[in-house]
Amino acid sequence: MLSSAVVNLRASINVIGAQDLLAISTLATDEAAMTPSIESLASRVMPGQCCLLAFEYDAFGQIRAAELSHDNVLFTAAALARSFGLISRDRLVGYLPLHHVASQVLEFYLPLMTGLSVVCAPTYNLPLVRVVTEHKPTVFFATPATWARFSQQVYRAKGDVNAAIYRWAKTRATNNSQKLLFARGKGAKHRSLGYMLAKALVLNNIKKKVGLESCTACYSMLAPLDFELERLD
Repeated sequence: MLSSAVVNLRASINVIGAQDLLAISTLATDEAAMTPSIESLASRVMPGQCCLLAFEYDAFGQIRAAELSHDNVLFTAAALARSFGLISRDRLVGYLPLHHVASQVLEFYLPLMTGLSVVCAPTYNLPLVRVVTEHKPTVFFATPATWARFSQQVYRAKGDVNAAIYRWAKTRATNNSQKLLFARGKGAKHRSLGYMLAKALVLNNIKKKVGLESCTACYSMLAPLDFELERLD
């Protein structure tokens, strides 16, 4: 069956012998030796040189490009790592389109600065929530549209929780979030007993069902997060 199929092929079949293969290997090795090393290439990069280009539409509907320099991008990545306290043990799920500057900084340059792990989510077939549930990121960045989809998962996850208890736990979580955002002084980061009880009895369970139980922090990006969505009301 196989021989007849080969005979019937109209295209020519190129056969590479062992000696030819060795010659190709030697040639590839010579070319690789002539290629500059990473250290050599890095030494030629100047801070003010272009690192990446970002394209967007202006007020007249025309596409314009913005040039971001190496020091701009690396300073931003370092500032994010310092502000969020990210370290090599952290895990991040990468799913945003890479034409966004934010996704490049988060998924390329932030790992270079901190050594954290990035799980690249497929853009087809597999829902993002399933990827998050499987890999359990320790920090999660999402757009308001993505948080809206997660809120639907929260609604499903809260099905087993008494409605009154859920509303009480949500209120405690909202109050804690607002205090972290706006409070000042020594008590700004103090968590109330009510919030700790709500977290232990209700919130941790819901976070586990949507894959965010390992998250120490969740952030909204690219657009403001609606307050009602923040409360998951």
